[in-house]
Amino acid sequence: WATSAAELPEGAKSSSSQFQVNSDGYLVWVGDGNTTKDGIPKILWGTSTNIDGKTYNWGRPIQYADSEGNTLHQMGTSVPDFSYAFNANFRFKGLSVYAMFDGQSGGDIYNHTRQWAARDDGSDDVDQYGKDDATKKPTVYYRDMYHVNAPNSWYVEDGTFIKLRELAVKYDLANLVDLRGVGINTLKLGIVGRNLITWTDYRGFDPEVGRGGGQLGSAVNARVDSYGYPNYRTFSFTLDLDF
Repeated sequence: WATSAAELPEGAKSSSSQFQVNSDGYLVWVGDGNTTKDGIPKILWGTSTNIDGKTYNWGRPIQYADSEGNTLHQMGTSVPDFSYAFNANFRFKGLSVYAMFDGQSGGDIYNHTRQWAARDDGSDDVDQYGKDDATKKPTVYYRDMYHVNAPNSWYVEDGTFIKLRELAVKYDLANLVDLRGVGINTLKLGIVGRNLITWTDYRGFDPEVGRGGGQLGSAVNARVDSYGYPNYRTFSFTLDLDF
């Protein structure tokens, strides 16, 4: 979708004053003397204009085409700027705590699950509850974004995240009770949790997604969220005996 007047067709650039960037960051036609906030107050949704033989609907996104008419463009990259991991250990008397975090900065995800939900107005994007009239949009706006399930920039999301991958807490009961009389040097009870918390702005269930096969190739590289299950959150209990 077009995001600036510079991406308008040549025949429409002379009328660029009639276009503005909306709250989603996309260029839309609003007409002379109007703003993107006037759709409901001035009853402008559903109106249109013709500029250089092309119809522009009020407030609705404009598909970007380059100077040669191509509408296929790179929308993002699945490669993060960098990935990282770090861990920490804490010990005090019989208590030990281990935590591991990992994540990535940058990299894009195509949220196909969210796009498919828009097919029958089922996406949460469509819900306008709580918005003021200046930012509300009709369902037809989101049907444009659905774009008959064709890939488009509306569903490209930032894949940055940090995850508490593992947290293990153990306590040595031998620190409380002398068990050497029964031949036990240490008796540690513990609990281990994995995939506990994810901090991210990604709107899907889990930013660690991918879909492989066909033209997509490896699921490691094709960061497409397509109805897959998120990583499971698990809890395990542990018992360590040292005789």
